Amino acid sequence: MTLSLSLAIRNYTTSYAGLPRTCWQGIFINFIESIFYSAYSFIPIYFVSVLHFDITVAGMIMSCYGLGTILGGFLGGKLSDRLSPKTVLISSLLFQILTTLALIKLKFISLLMINLFMMGMAFYGFLTANHLWVLEQCHHEEIKLKALNLLGVVSNLGLGISSFIMSSLLSHGFQYVFSVTAVILFLLMIYSSLIKKNALGSSFEKENQINLSDSDNVQANKKIFWMVLGCVFLVGLMIFQMSTTYSFYIQNMFPEWGIKGVSILFALNAFLIVLFQVPIGSYFSKYNKLLLVGSGALLLGLGFSLLSFPFTFAIAVLSCMVYTIGEILFFSAAQLMCYQYGPKKGHSVGFYRMIYACSRVVAPTGGTWAYKVWGGQMIWYLCGVIGMTCLMGCRYVGKTVKAY
Repeated sequence: MTLSLSLAIRNYTTSYAGLPRTCWQGIFINFIESIFYSAYSFIPIYFVSVLHFDITVAGMIMSCYGLGTILGGFLGGKLSDRLSPKTVLISSLLFQILTTLALIKLKFISLLMINLFMMGMAFYGFLTANHLWVLEQCHHEEIKLKALNLLGVVSNLGLGISSFIMSSLLSHGFQYVFSVTAVILFLLMIYSSLIKKNALGSSFEKENQINLSDSDNVQANKKIFWMVLGCVFLVGLMIFQMSTTYSFYIQNMFPEWGIKGVSILFALNAFLIVLFQVPIGSYFSKYNKLLLVGSGALLLGLGFSLLSFPFTFAIAVLSCMVYTIGEILFFSAAQLMCYQYGPKKGHSVGFYRMIYACSRVVAPTGGTWAYKVWGGQMIWYLCGVIGMTCLMGCRYVGKTVKAY
């Protein structure tokens, strides 16, 4: 028993090993950013409680943030190809600092809309550039996938920690929160600029050249690239409609649990990702990545479709576990496929971010409309259909081209 336990622990810790130092530095930057990113989640409260805007006005201003993320993902990738991911990362952090400090002074709706648009653009530009920065440090596919899994882990861990930090900072007022966030982002920008180059530029250029000139079948690469992007959009619809429909549905179906049940499920999702994303991702790294994308989408859809049978709260817990495994398998593999099969590295990851951001804009409105017209159970059935469609599409493309 003791031998089996020590072997399991050794295998678990080994799944985190093998990444270069510069890769860990990029992951650390993402972790700190994710902690203070949650300050943006409190901005609607700031608009309503401090600036005394109507809630519909606050929602309209926040929608500009979502639009900014679409452009930010695209520009972050394009500029990374032309300049370097490190340059775009530092510039994005600078824009985040300026837009965060501007929140302290701006009071007019039109100016706040422009500022939130720039803030969303800077944040997604940062995400795109930072992921490219981390990926270019890894010279093997399995290491790249491990790095992407770790980026997912630290993002969820940072968001979990941030709830405690932000609740403490908010006791001093919103202006204090914005000021502290700007200071931390400034220190993060300085830290990013001091990291040694370590082939950041030349490696990135070389990979782009290989992807363009040494590809045996450009058309096959395009099929894979667009298939994965289609799955990203559809899965994004499933994920982001949860932000408006999931909590209502759980509370209605399990009134004895109420908001506590919603909190338990969200906490379980974050806990499973933090604890198991890297080991599960490492275990499946040797399998066909396109099939992983389709299988992850299917598990997400099946997990959500289980909510159509709300016999007991245990079904909701099982649903959470299934769709979390799907989430673990899908996102890292999908981003790696876009990175490898797109026309250029920055362009491809930027497109990935842009398509995912489009889902963020479309899904909440579409989800609430569908919930009102068809009811919650029909939404979860549709998620199952979406998951099955993604798997069938990936299998079809995988049969017509040689995708690994």
